[in-house]
Amino acid sequence: MTDSQKLFDPFAEEVHRLASAKSTTEESYYPAIKGLLTRILDFLQLPFDVRTSTSESRAQGGHDLPDFALYDGPGEFLVVCGEAKLPGVELAEIAFSEDRNNQVGRYLAQTGAVLVCNVRGFGLVTVKQGTSRQKPVPATDRILEHTVELWPSTAVLVAGHKYAPAAVRELEDLIEAAVTRYAAIAEPESLAKVLARQARQAKQDLPAQFSQAVAGLAEDFGKALGVTFEGPEGEEFFRSSLIQTVFYGLFAGWTLWVRTGRRKPFAWEDLGEYLKIPFLGELFYEFRHPRRIQELGLKKHLDLATETLSRVDVDAFFSRFQHP
Repeated sequence: MTDSQKLFDPFAEEVHRLASAKSTTEESYYPAIKGLLTRILDFLQLPFDVRTSTSESRAQGGHDLPDFALYDGPGEFLVVCGEAKLPGVELAEIAFSEDRNNQVGRYLAQTGAVLVCNVRGFGLVTVKQGTSRQKPVPATDRILEHTVELWPSTAVLVAGHKYAPAAVRELEDLIEAAVTRYAAIAEPESLAKVLARQARQAKQDLPAQFSQAVAGLAEDFGKALGVTFEGPEGEEFFRSSLIQTVFYGLFAGWTLWVRTGRRKPFAWEDLGEYLKIPFLGELFYEFRHPRRIQELGLKKHLDLATETLSRVDVDAFFSRFQHP
């Protein structure tokens, strides 16, 4: 059995059975949705908890009742709300609805991202750049960022037709984007796992063959660590050491930036101002060189990691994180 089958077959079987029954309500699908999202998050090794039918306090007073919600780690920190409807409702209709006193808009004001589900598909709704989240987000200021169609219609779902394995992989990407690119982060474990996934991708995207320019970087790196990188094993060790150092250095610089009072926005290009170890400061200075950036392809990964750090709830995070 493939990973896609393990993740998705239980959901497909359950929703087919429910869709075929006349007594099924919207709430009938909640356990199946929760089970699917939980399996995907476990598969992705992302420590977010899925719950259904929760009650969330609003900053302005009152409570919201999302159909399902994702929480950071084992805590009570809400990161993404979810809205589910019956299979006959289109995802765009859910995403841009202002029903129930603009329910989806209230969820977006809280978390900045909402998962919408009509059982036969999922969508990720986000907020247009520059939109205020001090009040419920109107439909005109929302973006249906990405949708995944598992079954094209209720009839196809009821008939029990097979889903496309590629759609399951798309759904994994959608869920990962929701919790790593848009959701706020409060738990140190969650941040560590998100950054670790980004570091693995950065290593994977390193060029297959290092040019002379990058070889020079390896020589400087080896001198700083007191090691040499020779042969295939040495190159693999260099790749791993470089990426680990980069991401550890990025996190260390960010914590120092927080402790200095955050006088200006955090940027990885400025890490030399916060990292007092000369080698680390020089390393990030080197990365700013257009040739280094082009050779290593690290800019997009450093930008993404910086974006992730910008979504950390600093007060909640440092109340849980013990640092020297």
